[in-house]
Parts: sequence; structure tokens; C-alpha cells
Amino acid sequence: MRIGLIAPPWIPVPPPAYGGTEVVIGNLARGLLALGHDVRLFTVGESTCPVPRQWLFSSPVEPMSADKGVNHAVRAARRAGWPLITSAKMREPAERAYFDEQVRPLLRPGDARPAEQPLAARLALLRNAVALLNPITWPEPFGLVMAEALACATPVLAFPNGAAPEIIDHGRTGYLCQGEEDMTAALADVHRIDRPDCRAAAERRFSVARMAADHERLYRAILARPGQLPCGLAEASAR
Repeated sequence: MRIGLIAPPWIPVPPPAYGGTEVVIGNLARGLLALGHDVRLFTVGESTCPVPRQWLFSSPVEPMSADKGVNHAVRAARRAGWPLITSAKMREPAERAYFDEQVRPLLRPGDARPAEQPLAARLALLRNAVALLNPITWPEPFGLVMAEALACATPVLAFPNGAAPEIIDHGRTGYLCQGEEDMTAALADVHRIDRPDCRAAAERRFSVARMAADHERLYRAILARPGQLPCGLAEASAR
């Protein structure tokens, strides 16, 4: 098949640091190419994903958002008595304003300032973490960092927004928390999570090979029935 993938013009594919969407698109492009398809990635000129590429903008045009709930994570960790390391993008004026107004006042002397981590450093951080706190405050469609944490055998504690209930098996690979106090309480129980279960869930559900094969199956089903979206395919793929 000839397959075109369109990436947002905000961050290169793959991203140098922050960029979950771009990680997924880059993995999908490589996975589909490995399956023998004719793949074309529409991205920005700075992208280095090893597939045929086209672009309109040579450099990224960045927007983006302070809805990751860092302030909630800081307060929950403080109440539980756990040290917190924050990995976050903070380049735009709105992001810096959010940090200055809602996060900086919560930090104590000696606390690390949030920093944007490249993939290798982020994975090393996740592997050695007791848990990932992801108190997202918007209906995020996926949230790659949760899958990355599970792949590192690290439990995930998140607010039940967006795709979090589809990614986290409550009580098995993490906890879905109904607010900061619930997240604080969950930190006391996180030792009950079997970390190998987290890794196994990531391998079963979020590998590049699994993603590419599922997309290939979806594309073939769409081509077989032009104009009709195959019912139940996305649900079956999530199992």
C-alpha cells in the first residue's frame, strides 16, 4: 500500500526531547516501512525519521499547553513525603507563566526546576522511579509517557481523563486517582503493584510491531469497504 502519514508541524520526527505524538508517528512510519509498504511522511524539514519525507516548513512552528497538571503532582508527592522529579517542556511564554504562577511557589529550596529530558534520559529516569505521576487535566487522546513508564516496569498514577482508563489497569499496572488526595493515598499503595506486570502490559499492547500490524489491518479493511469505517476494529485492537 501507499501510505501517507501527516505529523503536526510543531516538532521534528522523531523529537529531540518532548513530543509523544511525534514518537508515535515516527514508530508507525518505520513499522509500516518494515512491513513493505510505500510510506511517505509529511513533517518538517528538520525531521530525521528514516522514511521518505516531504515538508512545507523547514523548521518547527511550536504552539502547545500547560494541562499536564504539574502542580497537582507536586502537591501529591509533598503530602506523601516522596521526592519528585519533573520532566516537562517549558519553552513558550504561557508555559513559563504557568510555572511561575502555579508550580514555582510549591517548590522548596533545593528542588529541581522542571527540565525537558531527551528520550534516553527520560527512560533512565522512569526505570528508577517508584511511580509516574500523570495528573492530566484534559482529555488527552493517548499520553505516550504512560506507555513509556509501563515499558520501564514503572506503575502509573493518573487522573482518569482522556485515554488514561484505557492504558492503566487500575490496581494492576497503576491507579486511576480521583484528585490529589486520592493520588497521595495511592502512593502509599504503589508497592503492591507487580512491576513485571507493567512491563508485560506494555509489550502486549504498545509495541511498534503491534501498532504497525494493527494499522495495516485497519487500512486493508477500509480499502475493502470504501466509505465505510469497519465497526469494532479499534475495540478489538485494544484488547
